[in-house]
Amino acid sequence: MDREAYDRWNLETVLEEASKHNKIKYFEDSCKGAYVWAKRHNKLDEITSHMSKVIRWDYTSVKNEALKFNKLSKFATVSRGAYSWMLKNNFVDDFTKHMKKRDGA
Repeated sequence: MDREAYDRWNLETVLEEASKHNKIKYFEDSCKGAYVWAKRHNKLDEITSHMSKVIRWDYTSVKNEALKFNKLSKFATVSRGAYSWMLKNNFVDDFTKHMKKRDGA
């Protein structure tokens, strides 16, 4: 990382950049310089306190997440991690019985 790019970051600019993100991984991927600055200055917890943490999905957590939705398409877009886990582990029928089916399906 060149010095000019590093010098651009301070607590104010990193907080401003972090406020644009709702997940730590998105913040890290889209603005590596700000993320590194926060980590090096022991400010990562403070700066990312408003962001969602990584969730480790399992059968129970995905089932509970799926129950929040009445449409499969909404579940797929809003909770991509849980939806992907469900597909990967072949629990579609278990978790989507309560959901509305598409017209003609």
